Formats: sequence, structure tokens, C-alpha cells
Amino acid sequence: MPKDFVVYLYDPTDPNGKLRLFLLRETDEFSEIELGHLLKYSSRSVTYEISALVDGGAAPWLNGNAEVIDIDMALTLVAEQPRIEARGTKSFSFLEHLRNSLDVRVKPFVAYCFNGDRSHNDATIVASTKQVALVLREVANNVFKQLRKTDGITRLTEVEVPVSHVLHRRQTLGLRVDTEKVEKMISELGTATAKARLELRKNFSILDPSDRGQVATAIQHDAHLREVIDTEESDWRMESVLKLYSQVSPLAATLRKFRDAQKSKTILQRFGVSKRGRIHPDYRVLGTVTGRTLVRNPSLQNISRSYRDVLIADKGKSLLYPDFKQCEPGILAHDSQDQNLISDYNAGDLYVALSETLFGDHDHRGPSKMLFLFVCYGMAPDRVAKMGSSITGLSESKVETAISAFFSRYSGIESWRQNLAAMIATKSRVGTPCGNYRSFPNVASNTAALRGAQSQRIQGTAALILKQIIIEIEERLADVEILLPMHDALLVQVPTKKINSLRFEIDAIFCEVYRRYCPTIYPKVTFEDFHQIKNQ
Repeated sequence: MPKDFVVYLYDPTDPNGKLRLFLLRETDEFSEIELGHLLKYSSRSVTYEISALVDGGAAPWLNGNAEVIDIDMALTLVAEQPRIEARGTKSFSFLEHLRNSLDVRVKPFVAYCFNGDRSHNDATIVASTKQVALVLREVANNVFKQLRKTDGITRLTEVEVPVSHVLHRRQTLGLRVDTEKVEKMISELGTATAKARLELRKNFSILDPSDRGQVATAIQHDAHLREVIDTEESDWRMESVLKLYSQVSPLAATLRKFRDAQKSKTILQRFGVSKRGRIHPDYRVLGTVTGRTLVRNPSLQNISRSYRDVLIADKGKSLLYPDFKQCEPGILAHDSQDQNLISDYNAGDLYVALSETLFGDHDHRGPSKMLFLFVCYGMAPDRVAKMGSSITGLSESKVETAISAFFSRYSGIESWRQNLAAMIATKSRVGTPCGNYRSFPNVASNTAALRGAQSQRIQGTAALILKQIIIEIEERLADVEILLPMHDALLVQVPTKKINSLRFEIDAIFCEVYRRYCPTIYPKVTFEDFHQIKNQ
């Protein structure tokens, strides 16, 4: 258990204001310190919202070796649910906990840091800050106690904390940006957004594309979309369906064009490029219940590929983008122990095989990939058949028969699902390697719970693999700089003179770590340009 707890004061109304740091020791000694002093410590300390702490005192993070644990990561591990499912019943951050606290002694701190309230004198603010540090210690004690009941404490200290150290160092250093290209693209995206909005208005009577009701009405009049898309679904699923149908539905193509342009423009406008031509995004290391890292302010992971080349390598260096090919099916194959799926994965390309079954060629790998994953994640067969029918032009019955015949080789998938369903019924939770769980305390829908469990097993394992790769690269390859985690891939930069040898070593680490968790699988790694459309 860490013995030191760090809290900080900042003025939200002053963009140039500096943080004031305070340290609570095991002896209850409470004092104001410098960040550089903290990072010279050999012991672990606990804080919160570590991205804000990094932004407020950047330079010392470059050489600091101390382990600073973000309590928010521990709270996320303990929550074991997506925020939307918890519906306010759990705190996912320490600051949320403070806002909801009934302890009047923390109110001056909250008023100062959240509202810029200057009605209290300094002595009162500092006394309130000490109380916040005591609350932080209490929360940490309770959370770490819960994590010790499982292997969650191992996940926190041996995976999340080391990855946090790597990525927050990168937050300090920033990423180099082509500033001229950013300005040019914002202008181009403004034009593209306006053009797509006009097309939606003229051709589909959608006056406001952000109005779900108008979009839903248009979808109900589209022969391809009306039976396969639900406008109340999450954005990522909506985007997947629009992408799948963009070749056959003009409405899907135009909606996708508008959404992509609008999203990329918003992200680029939030770059906040420094005078040195760099941006410093926030890395939320434990950003989802599955363990994926989210990058915010700006959301670099969500920029359309066409606009990613605004990110450039430092002088004398080159970008590399190692990416797993068929990462999720490989994890599914190993986890289900379906020998046919394992064999077919190792021997070839599962998405191409499905393309041959449905389309009779290799040219429809993209839509086949989506259909494959929809089936694997438990989408209803009739909905998959409707989607496949719209894309292929075949009848729904023929598509359903073809997909059923294709997946009949992989009976282990259904057994795997049944095992997960039994786990939900008996334990109300599903875990992944190294202590990352998702709970289902009130199962309103067995179908929804099973989808969540499947996602936790596959996505959670993929997230762990990528984080272990980050740790291994950091420890073994001093010339490789981690820039950005991207789902099943990493954006890194390396010295241009060493690019060939380092590509080989990065590939080896990717495969080695993957096989550590999926030893029956021989993974495939590609190195494509970061900003080009990949054929995966």
C-alpha cells in the first residue's frame, strides 16, 4: 500500500496558473512540495487526474522515475462496469467522489478547484486541501483492499502504472504536428461538412443531421438501412453499419461523409498547437471497462485516416505503425479452443475466406470483416442476414444459409458463448487475463449481458496485449518512442537510420506478447502507413 498521497490546487479560471502540490505522509505530516521533489521519491505515491498534474508541471516528468498511481485507474478497475451502465451509482474518478461528498470540510477545496471560488482565505483552502488528502487516503485504502481480493492489484501496479508512466512522459513531450496542414484541413473539412449537409438536405430532407429524429425518418425510407440500423444505438455501432452500407446506400454514404468530416474538423480545431508545433493530448490509460486507452483533448484516435498525416515524426526520425491483422478472431480462436478456427486462422485469412463464401471473390474483405465480427459478437442471425443481403444482392435466406455453413466449422464458438453465459449466471462477472473484470449485477437482458461478456474477453485481452507490448518496447528498445495507442496498433517513431532493424524487433515483440496470452495462435503484424486506408 502506498504511504504518500498527493493533492493539488489549481485555478480553473486561469489558463496560465500553476499547480500547488501538497504531500500527505504516513505520519500525517502535510506539507507543500515541488513536483520535482515528488518525482525523485523511490516510494509509490497516489494522486488523481494524473493528466492534469502532468500538464501543470510538465518538465519534471521527463526524468522522474517515481511510481505515481492514479486512483482513478483503481476506481475504474473496481467499478467493473461501463459508466453508462453504472448510472451514477459508482465513482469513476476521485473528483467525482469529492463532488458528491457530504463532508463540509472538503467544500472550500471543491469550490476553489471546480468553480474558481476565491471567497476563502489561503489558510482555509490549505486546511481543506489536507482534508481532501485524508479522504484520498481513505478511498485508496478501500479501493486497494477490494483489488487485493482478486488479481486486480497486480493489474494496476504491473500493467496500468508502467503504461501510465510511458504515456504521460509522451504527454509531456508531445507529438509533432504539421501546422500548415492542420489549418488547410480545417478549411477543407468545413467545406466538406457544408457540402454533405447540403446533400442530406436536398436528397434526404434532413435539415439538421444532428437531429436523431430527422435521421431516423430518412433511414425508415431507405430500403437498405431501415431494417438493420437503430438510431438509438451507440455511435461506434452506427458508424460500423454506415461504413458497411456506404457502397450500396447513398444515404449511408452521405451520412458517413458528414459525420467523418464533422468529427475530424472538431478534433483538428481542438489541437491547440504550441509555438513549437506540438500538441500534448491527455492519455486516459484505463479509458474503458475493457482496458482500452483513450486519448483526449484532442481525440487523436478518432481522426479519419485521410487526415492523420497532420501528425509527423521529429527530425531525423520516421513513423512506424505496427498493427495486428485479425487480432480479435485470433483471440477468439484461442479463447474458444475451437481447433478448426485456430487452424484456419494460422493458415490464412478468415475475412477473405468469408468473402469467397459470400461474394465469390477476394475483393470484399472489408464488409466481410464486419459481418464476421458481427457474428462473433453475437448479433442476431436475422439482422446479419439482412445486412449481408443488402450488400451482396442475394436473398436473406441464401445469405443466412451461407453464413451458417461458414460458421458451422466453428462449433467451439457456440460452446464458448454458453460457457460465458454460465459464468454470468453463476458469478455475475467475467474476467480477462490479469485482473480486469466486468460485472453484470442486474441482468435485464441475457443477450446484452452476453455481448458485454464476449467483448470483455476479446477486447479486454487485446487491450492487455497492447499494454504489455508498450511495456516491453519501453524496456527493450530505447530507440523506439511510443506516440499513440490505436486499438490493436501503435504509432511509434524511430531513428530513420535504424528503421529496418527496429521494424524487425518491434514485429518480434508484438508476436511474442500476443503468443504469451494466445499460445496456439501465430499472429500476423503489418506495417502500413499511418494515414492510409488499410486492407484489413
